Amino acid sequence: MSKLGFQAEMSRQMVAGQAMQMGVEIMQASSMELEQIVQNALLENPMLEEMNQSVSHDDFPDEWSSPSDVRDDGWSEFSSHGDVLARQNAHQFTLDSITEHQTLADHLSAQIGEFSLSAPHKHLLHLLIDSLDQRGYFQEDPYLLAHEWGMDDEDTQICLDCLHQMDPSGVGAKNLQDSLLIQLETKNLGSSLAAKILREAWDDLSALKYQSMMKTFEIDEDALQKALETIRALNPNPGSMFDTKVLRSIRPDVIVEEINGEFDVQLVEGAVPHIKFNDDYCEMMSESADKPDLRKYLKDAYQSGQSLIKAIELRQSTILGMTIALTELQADYFKYGPQHLKPLTMDIVAEKIGVHNSTISRASRDKYVKSKWGLKELRSFFSAGGIQSEGAEMSQDTIVTMLKSIIQSEDGRKPYSDAKLSEILKEKGVDIARRTVAKYREMGKILPASMRKRL
Repeated sequence: MSKLGFQAEMSRQMVAGQAMQMGVEIMQASSMELEQIVQNALLENPMLEEMNQSVSHDDFPDEWSSPSDVRDDGWSEFSSHGDVLARQNAHQFTLDSITEHQTLADHLSAQIGEFSLSAPHKHLLHLLIDSLDQRGYFQEDPYLLAHEWGMDDEDTQICLDCLHQMDPSGVGAKNLQDSLLIQLETKNLGSSLAAKILREAWDDLSALKYQSMMKTFEIDEDALQKALETIRALNPNPGSMFDTKVLRSIRPDVIVEEINGEFDVQLVEGAVPHIKFNDDYCEMMSESADKPDLRKYLKDAYQSGQSLIKAIELRQSTILGMTIALTELQADYFKYGPQHLKPLTMDIVAEKIGVHNSTISRASRDKYVKSKWGLKELRSFFSAGGIQSEGAEMSQDTIVTMLKSIIQSEDGRKPYSDAKLSEILKEKGVDIARRTVAKYREMGKILPASMRKRL
């Protein structure tokens, strides 16, 4: 390949990579985030202009509800000194005002410049940061995410190592156990007894098997107590210090209405800005053959605008298609209410509308549907599977809700172990093993008994 051909191919790959990154960003953006992305594009790209719209934010109904996000895992009642802290709602939602604060993603992205990384690695690190949830945990496998971007496991590990060095410590984890271990590594305690307990005796720790841990590690009670205090001093929700300061306005992206027994699904008009190409600049580009620098500038701007418009169209069509599929697969929810929500995986919906399950994962994140049952995040319609309870299949959300209800009534001085929770659930007709209880407990952000215990 000639040098000129090589440069052209590299340029093509770079443009394709930028378009892919934009597509991922647009797909997972909330309506408010997308509005800001579009406004920035309108300021920076002369080829784009906003189409006139009669719908304004004032047209949004006042009765739209805001989902609460109360932490129910017991950590708020637990500290290294055994203090009992009052539970409180971490979020405040309002439709009338938005306070500008730095988000977790903003804070982490600002630290990328501290690392010597190639452009592709920086792009991947941005992508990984955007995939974190409000706790700072990954919502999807970072390696699979990187593979979609054309990066291998070694590239991914490089970016993860950088992410794990960032502030706040503990972000970029796959679960609570991983987050606590990352925090200990940051404190140079990766070889400490506390780290060994987390790494090698997580089940014993969850089940409060102190004698077993002392025997395993050949330590006395004082040494174990010090290790447990070290663990209790860690932050189970490292992203919360940023998330709790952000006042988010929650607006639905799609509305479902039942009309004569049929579901009518419509995207919310005005929720996403409509943009088009500026006719004057398009004409200028077509007449700039004798001005190569100007033509290149306008052509690049046109390609960037085209990628943005296509990404928005794909986002909207995916949200619409996904919601239509949900009205078929979760019809009982829309007809009869939340208690009729059924187990449903993203794979099923992805196959039904012909997209990859990672697309469903991104498209359901921070997107909300409005129905007669209120405002509900699209992601919350999914669960990995269900449990048979007295002949009926229960969703994971239902089981997690049952666990939270049981734990709320427990004696804080003698919290239920996972084995005990399994027994109580069996009494209620839900037959699941201790290890399965641990999985649902973690899914519901519920701490193990050892970390719920109060003095």
